[in-house]
Amino acid sequence: MKNQSKKDKMNNRKKKQRKKSKMKNKNKNKKKDYYKKNKNWRKLLKLMKKMEEEKDLK
Repeated sequence: MKNQSKKDKMNNRKKKQRKKSKMKNKNKNKKKDYYKKNKNWRKLLKLMKKMEEEKDLK
């Protein structure tokens, strides 16, 4: 491996940090999506139950 200048080292460090933060955000968004979908799914299930109960009552 050849010697790197200070500037190169700094740039590489910055690149790594950017990549890390990008991945962090990506994961955070994945979690958000998962919970959002889950929440919507539960709402949907509740609605379905209500509909069935109404049908049964009639």
